[in-house]
Amino acid sequence: MARMTCLTRSSAVNFYLFELDGATFIFDCGRPSDTETKDSEGKLRIENIQSSLWADLHRVDWPSVDFILISNHAQMITLPFITEYTEFSGDIYFTEVGLVFGRCTIEELLRYPEAPMITGEAGPSSATRTAAISTTRALPYSLDDLYKSLEKVQEIRYKETCYPFKHTRITPYSSGYALGSANWIVEHQHQRLSLVSNSSLWAATHPSNLDYTVIDDTDTLFLGGPYTASAAIRGGGPPTPLSQVFNQITSVALATLKRKGNVLFPGPIMGPVFDLLEVLAYALDAQNMGKIHFYAVSPVADRSLLYANIMGEWMCPEKQNLIYLPESPLVQDELISSGRLTYCASLDQLTSISFQEPCIIFAGHDPTWSRGPAVELLVHWGEHDRHTVILTDPMDHHHHTAWSASLDAPSSSSVSAGVPASSVGPWSVVFRAWEKLRARKQVVSAAPKCTIHTIPLEMNLSPPDVHHLIQRTAASTVILPSVIYNELPNGVTEAGQGGKRFVSYAFPETISWQPGVPQRQQVHLSEDTAKNATVHQIDGKTIVRVRGLLRSERDGLWIQSYLKVRKSIPKAKPLLCGSWVADRLTQAIEINPALELVSLEHKGADKVVITVTGTSAQATIICDKDRTKIQCDSDGLRKQITDLLFSDALQEL
Repeated sequence: MARMTCLTRSSAVNFYLFELDGATFIFDCGRPSDTETKDSEGKLRIENIQSSLWADLHRVDWPSVDFILISNHAQMITLPFITEYTEFSGDIYFTEVGLVFGRCTIEELLRYPEAPMITGEAGPSSATRTAAISTTRALPYSLDDLYKSLEKVQEIRYKETCYPFKHTRITPYSSGYALGSANWIVEHQHQRLSLVSNSSLWAATHPSNLDYTVIDDTDTLFLGGPYTASAAIRGGGPPTPLSQVFNQITSVALATLKRKGNVLFPGPIMGPVFDLLEVLAYALDAQNMGKIHFYAVSPVADRSLLYANIMGEWMCPEKQNLIYLPESPLVQDELISSGRLTYCASLDQLTSISFQEPCIIFAGHDPTWSRGPAVELLVHWGEHDRHTVILTDPMDHHHHTAWSASLDAPSSSSVSAGVPASSVGPWSVVFRAWEKLRARKQVVSAAPKCTIHTIPLEMNLSPPDVHHLIQRTAASTVILPSVIYNELPNGVTEAGQGGKRFVSYAFPETISWQPGVPQRQQVHLSEDTAKNATVHQIDGKTIVRVRGLLRSERDGLWIQSYLKVRKSIPKAKPLLCGSWVADRLTQAIEINPALELVSLEHKGADKVVITVTGTSAQATIICDKDRTKIQCDSDGLRKQITDLLFSDALQEL
């Protein structure tokens, strides 16, 4: 029986514990989100990440965890906490490129200034009441913890196989989501388990395309999250094609720039941002607006932008082909060289250079919108209606979902012009950030006056994508989140449909399933067995005949040469010794119905030779003062005599 425990309360984060027969491992270490709630008096509170972490992790017996697999840079935020503050001592596997962007993701959060955060009720007394929490780091560990943790990660490339231990092997395959992102196949005791995390079927983006090997060749298919917004939230219908999403973003950005306004893209400067930069640059050139400047503001903007361009072999085929031409795979290299793209670590550095407006700025922020350059820019531009904020990060939607479950909708007087009071979209995250800024007295208006657009760049699988993968996979068991299970077409998940079993899970939850018995298993031939194999032609088919012993080892099934096994059995096995052994053994043989005493010969004072027969073989037992030897051609008879020598009955005679 296999088990999976979902260690997160959100479909936006992957954190799973798998317990197979003889192997325990973690798949992804996403970051538990801080959650806002209201108490009995209606005051706004926040649950700190430290308490959220402990609530999720205390259920894990960390010394028993054998290894950890990471799928992409967004799903490793809790890893330093695990390696430095739990008893985990196993191996960690991640792709080398994914590890670089994972480091950038975490460093960005840790390097934000320790500015006060409004983490309690919105009011004058909140700072005093929550002083102990308000100055904590964005994450419950330090940069030193991060660097120590990264040193423990074993870097791996696509399709490279590693063995956490002898009978288990793991292989990563491209997931199509981001540079270095991976889905995994875990092979354990003749079972193949495919682990699918953030994945994308869009072929027009820069990462290496999804490798279907992880879908096609497996026994059990596990589908983690996150996914694109559900049909209910989108208002029905299929997800918008990515090309149309880019067109929408471009139209909004161009309209803002033409009215001399600035465009702010809050979020991490990696992943889809690389494709968005290219689309915007080409659109500006087409509109004769090539002098518009791009700015990237983040503590890790330099490494993120520059490192991506030297990772051409991890990109899609079209980008890989550019490696052999005198041009860069991604457009940011050309933009930086021409001076159209400037990157800096903070807004202080940005104001010290030649800042040109109107412009397009990509800026980071922490997950709760409490700090970071994007929040500072919202202070400067939020009260001017000519500027625009475009929310492209899908995580903003997930944060809104958590908020809307526990908070009342904003009143109509608190909503800026053009945004309906009944809005249930990710726009609410900006509204919440604005409330915190008002509590700090950094802004005056009741709501932001700038235009806010929510156009998420959804790179993850949609329910139709999942349906496509399910139809294609050869897996006999499919495990998927209940939120996706409920959106699949009618009849797809019916019992026995396509010979598949479906198991759904919620957040958080523990599920169990019985791995199916594979119809075929790989059997290894030893060198001697292969040499003695004979080939026959029967009814037009080629059949290889082998003779040997089938053995189940930790690394699989083996057929070993019978002669080699026989030779490996010693002719003489030292057991017990002394004259008392011969006397008691003789008595034991005489009362054993399966054995017959043939002769008993004393050769000197210290040596006795006993001849005994079994069902179809004969054995000679030599007992002297140093050892007892059994000479026999039958393994079965040898075992009978050996068991008799060590039996309690012999000791009691």
